[in-house]
Amino acid sequence: MNTRPGWRRSRRDCGSATVELAMAMPAIVLVLGFIAGAAAWGQRAILVEHAAAATARAALVGDLASARAAGQAIVPGAHVDVASVAGTVTATVSLPGRGLLPPVAATMRLPEQP
Repeated sequence: MNTRPGWRRSRRDCGSATVELAMAMPAIVLVLGFIAGAAAWGQRAILVEHAAAATARAALVGDLASARAAGQAIVPGAHVDVASVAGTVTATVSLPGRGLLPPVAATMRLPEQP
């Protein structure tokens, strides 16, 4: 409570902070939801990128089928495509969107060493 001389609290002001908080709460929850969604999408993007790199490395040292299995082991439910063309191994991992999150895809290209 403010103790300044001449300051009085009117009855109209009672509960105004509660009303202001109640009006701002949906906006706060919405912003927190967007932040959580962006963090979830970023985590999925990093995981897919890691899976594409691991798949490409596995294709360099082994066969394409085991490389595809390695990528699917890292990201269950992802579509993994591996190809070896003209001395370059290309691994593409894509994960479909979930809920409101958009789909995520990553491609890694590594040259085959002689």
